[in-house]
This record gives sequence, C-alpha cells and structure tokens, in this order.
Amino acid sequence: MKRRSKWNLISLSPVIIAFSIGVQSPNPANAAPQKRRPAEAQVASLKESLSGVKDAQGFLLGHNLTPTSYTLKQGQGAFGTYAIGYGFTDFLMIATSPFIWFGYNMANVAVRAGADVDSTLIDRIGVETIYFNTFNMQWMHYSQESIFIRATLTKQVASGYTVHGNFGFQYFMNSSHPFSLRPNPFENNPVTMNVGILHEINIGARTGFLAETAILGLNYKLPYAHLGLSFFWKNSTFAIQLGASASFRGSAEITTQMAGSLGSSAGTPQGALIASEILGDDYVPLNARHLMIHPEVQIQFTF
Repeated sequence: MKRRSKWNLISLSPVIIAFSIGVQSPNPANAAPQKRRPAEAQVASLKESLSGVKDAQGFLLGHNLTPTSYTLKQGQGAFGTYAIGYGFTDFLMIATSPFIWFGYNMANVAVRAGADVDSTLIDRIGVETIYFNTFNMQWMHYSQESIFIRATLTKQVASGYTVHGNFGFQYFMNSSHPFSLRPNPFENNPVTMNVGILHEINIGARTGFLAETAILGLNYKLPYAHLGLSFFWKNSTFAIQLGASASFRGSAEITTQMAGSLGSSAGTPQGALIASEILGDDYVPLNARHLMIHPEVQIQFTF
C-alpha cells in the first residue's frame, strides 16, 4: 500500500525566520490526517508566539548593556530617541543613537546581524559592533573612543517568556572621561568585558517588561554587579520603554573622596572638570563611583 510523509513548515517571519519540521507517521493514502501530538503542538505554539510578537508587534532593542538579538526586517526603518536605523536584509541592520550623540557628545554607529538557529538550545544568535568617538560640545565634556562588540543568544523558554544571554567586549582607544559603561579598572587595562541575561516577559500582545542581571567589568579586580528593569508598550509602528539599570560594587571609598572635594557638583560633568582642577594628577574619574545609574528609556517608531 502506498505511504507518504507530510512536512509542515511553521513559523516563517521576516524578522525571525525560525522554523521547525515535523514528520508525521506514514498513513494510508485514503486515511484522514492524524491530529498533532500535544508535545508537537506545544512547540509549534511557542514558535508561532515568538514569530507573532516580533513581526506584528515590532521588535525590542534591549537595554544599554544587555541587548536582544532582534533586527529590523529588509526595507524597514526605525526612528526614535534611542536609535535611528535601517534593515538592509532580514538579518542585517545599521543604526545610530541620538541619545548617545546628544547626551554624551559622542558620534556612534552600530551594525547588528541576527539569524535563527535550528537548535533545541537556542532559537537565534545575534552579533553587534558599535563604534563610539566623542566630539566637542559646549555643554558636554565626555572624552572617549572605543569599539563595543556584543554576542547574544536568544531562547524562548515558554509562551511570553524569552531569555537573551549576552557577552560583551569593549576596547577603549581613549577613556579619559568615558560613559558609565566603562567603570574605572584601577589599572592600565583598555578592555572592559561584561556578561548578562535579559529576561523578556510579554504580558499580552503589546505590554511587558525587561529584567536584566549582569556583571560589568568581568575582567576587573573589582567588578560591578548590574541590575535593570524596564516596562514597555508597543504595537506595529510604535514602542515606548521606561526604566533604569544600576551598576554597583561594595566600596564607597572613592565616592566619599569625590564628595569631599566636589560638594553638590559630585556626579555631574561639571563636577568632573572641577575635580580635574582640584586633584590634578590624582583625579579619579566619575566612572570610579561605587554606584552608577543608567536610563533605560526609549521612544521608537518603525516604518
């Protein structure tokens, strides 16, 4: 008797091209198709959920330190406070951040690539390279040139719950007054490494939150713990994300020293200039503080 195999192609998305192939048991040609097994249906549901959230509802860039692996689809653009970008293909996008340009007097360009992986361990892998270089701005005084390379693995653990594991490597050609993601290593070390997990929890189709746990300065003698939380709302063309993250370590010795010298100016760019004048060669940059707060605020449009 003639038998046949049916192949089911599921979960094809322009942004996340994740697919799984199921092979049904051979059936007689005149027999009715078998119903999908519960385990098979559960896997399909997870894949379809992941695809639907990223396609119909846009995508999330992630946090400052720990990103997602999502990319814009081919021909899609993004415009907002956090990123202006364009998708050259379904797996490659380029972007720049207005927040970094005007909040840190720092030119920047990022290239992110992402692809789906047919594996039981991960669903997607992403790699991103960002170049930073400061320029003169009257009201900002940061001074930095660096390259930030990040690799991210994404896995949907359950419906509405996705985990992004990330490793970051920053190399600084200049870090005389860097942003807060470059804590002072207290040694001649141009590299800052980080490792972290970003928990993406969707509550319904449009709302959810991102919870971040990480270590900043993984290669330092005094690494920083890093925690973050942000809430988001999004639809197919608009997304808003509000929250903050914090990097901290146990010693407050340097903070006490700086506060004694700067008074109410401590923790500001103006305070950095005052500290440089007061302390001279003994100046300890503000990125040596034991606690640093990072805004996790994004208002983004996609088109």
